[in-house]
Amino acid sequence: MNYQKASFWRRLGASLLDGIIVGIAGAILGVIVGMMGTTSASIINGLSMIASIGYYLATYMNMQGRTIGKKILNIQVIKKDGTPMTDPFTIIVRDVVGKFISSIVLLLGYIWMLFDKNSQTWHDKIAGTYVVYTGSSESATMPQAPTQNMTPNNGVTTEQPTDMASEQNHAPENTPQPM
Repeated sequence: MNYQKASFWRRLGASLLDGIIVGIAGAILGVIVGMMGTTSASIINGLSMIASIGYYLATYMNMQGRTIGKKILNIQVIKKDGTPMTDPFTIIVRDVVGKFISSIVLLLGYIWMLFDKNSQTWHDKIAGTYVVYTGSSESATMPQAPTQNMTPNNGVTTEQPTDMASEQNHAPENTPQPM
């Protein structure tokens, strides 16, 4: 099955929704830490960053490669083999290291998806992921693994058992069939 790539606008919308969630959580955390007597911006920023990473790890791992924003907008992050991005290593590589690199040069890594044939950002390329549209939430099913550039069974060919009776009753494709 070919995937329908998630649009720039869906991805942006999901990022904004997730940003609002993380921002609210960071503000609440900042108020709590401030009430404890700590007003150091570096401590509050550090805790907010840890909370943000925790949010992405928890949601991607527990929501099949989706954050809350992605789930609302029916998009999902998958790996090259078509499975959801749920492993912590790929999540950290993509969403911490990769997104830092994507944003370092005037957000060029994000804008890159507009010119890439697979609609991948730099952080998608670094982590080997794709963001796909899954359709409406009522009919959303797990997308199937991509077939392009992949060999079934890791290059091992398998022979299907044949039924002799069906072979005898089945004429070769080039032979005209009786009417």
